[in-house]
Amino acid sequence: MLFFPNREGMTFAGLDRWRELYKHAHEGNWEATKRFLDLHPEAKNVKITPFGETALHVAIVAGNVKLVEKLVELMSPEDLEIVEQAGCSALSYAAMQGITKMAKCMIIKNKKLVNLPNGGGRIPVVVSCLGNHKEMTHYLYSVTPAELLYEDNGNHGSLLLQLSIASEMFGKRHTHASTMN
Repeated sequence: MLFFPNREGMTFAGLDRWRELYKHAHEGNWEATKRFLDLHPEAKNVKITPFGETALHVAIVAGNVKLVEKLVELMSPEDLEIVEQAGCSALSYAAMQGITKMAKCMIIKNKKLVNLPNGGGRIPVVVSCLGNHKEMTHYLYSVTPAELLYEDNGNHGSLLLQLSIASEMFGKRHTHASTMN
């Protein structure tokens, strides 16, 4: 199961000036988002929700691919590394959503994103595999440095292997002939 903060009844205490940007990002309204960012250029990398999410995080959760692409164009590579309060980057959110186009535009701008674990210590390819997102997992695996999956760098590789087998990420499991009766 994927976790995104519950947004019902969300209060913006202390964040009221960003409520309009949140609304536009959530609705996928690029024109209104662009107008807001033209007036408040600092808002492109500001945490605008009580959960510490940026407009990019919000657009990803809402599944607004075009808005995500436009926001990524405006942001610096370092802006893409901003994490919300649970330690998740925008790429981690995209991995949870399973929308490969979102991940691609971010990784083109900042290749280091695939190396960044979320607050739970999981790198994006593992997060995607946990969500059983086959296309996204294949893509992230193709751009994740092999060294990151080595035993010396934690359990990322072994966990990815276990999850891939359990979810049949790379095809059906085959029962060995000697175990069949």
